[in-house]
Amino acid sequence: MGEDRDLIRLARMIKEHDIQSFHDLYIRYMPILQAFAFRYTYNSETAKDLVHDAFTWLWNHPEKIETHRNIVHLLHMMVRNNCLHYLRSLRIRDRHDEKLAEAILFSSDASSMEDLDDLQQHLVQKLHATLALLSPKSHEILLLHVVDGLKIKQIAEKFGIEESSVKTHIKRAMKLLRESLPAFFWFIF
Repeated sequence: MGEDRDLIRLARMIKEHDIQSFHDLYIRYMPILQAFAFRYTYNSETAKDLVHDAFTWLWNHPEKIETHRNIVHLLHMMVRNNCLHYLRSLRIRDRHDEKLAEAILFSSDASSMEDLDDLQQHLVQKLHATLALLSPKSHEILLLHVVDGLKIKQIAEKFGIEESSVKTHIKRAMKLLRESLPAFFWFIF
């Protein structure tokens, strides 16, 4: 109950553009909101940017703050909406890339082959960026399994972990790859 009163007081102060109150809110809740956004984006820089956007909006629109409501709940909803909007924009960009690839694959002129090379280069960069999001251990396990062809049992023995842990690392890595790379990627390479 005391925390709710503090948050209501904080909301009132921020609505009046009190910089110290805003700073206190930012310092206290930025890491929590960034961790929340990371669960959507799997990218710490993107998560940080989306949370910054929410705080910036809050500071620039104090008239939208309802002082009788929990300001942290408002920020939480804003960050969630920012994350969903970000993910939607990625899907739109991927659909555009898919349509471009289809057009390139079904056309026959020489300039289209250059476009295909550019698209492949873009996808390889995206693949490397996605692999960089994996933990070092997950990255290594995925490479050992997919590139080197090691069996799950061999990887488990190499790392001294359970086979189920290896399977979990591979499953999470593949899920991230499927979510991050357009469907046609798997057919081009």
